[in-house]
Amino acid sequence: MNYNTDMSKVNPNWKTAFLNALREGHTVGFAAQVAGVSRRYVYRQRERSRQFAREWEEALQDGLERLLEMARARAADKTDKASAYLLTFLIRVRLSALSHCDDNVDIV
Repeated sequence: MNYNTDMSKVNPNWKTAFLNALREGHTVGFAAQVAGVSRRYVYRQRERSRQFAREWEEALQDGLERLLEMARARAADKTDKASAYLLTFLIRVRLSALSHCDDNVDIV
């Protein structure tokens, strides 16, 4: 897919769209796609802005909480065990990502 790398063509609301997608539990790549920018672009912006890096980390934590709630609800549904295993995998991936973001990350 083609993503905007030209700063003049980047939607000014890309950060909001990106962070909202992370809060929903999506991956960085998918969140960047939703925002209309490349993964490289968002990582570059995170390196340049401590504020954005903090917002990113908070959005990842929010997304983790959302995934945990989904896993809890699905685990309670005895007919949906496969989905519970998939969500467990996604949560482990997200926990790993959070643990590498910052040494001060609180993991719930």
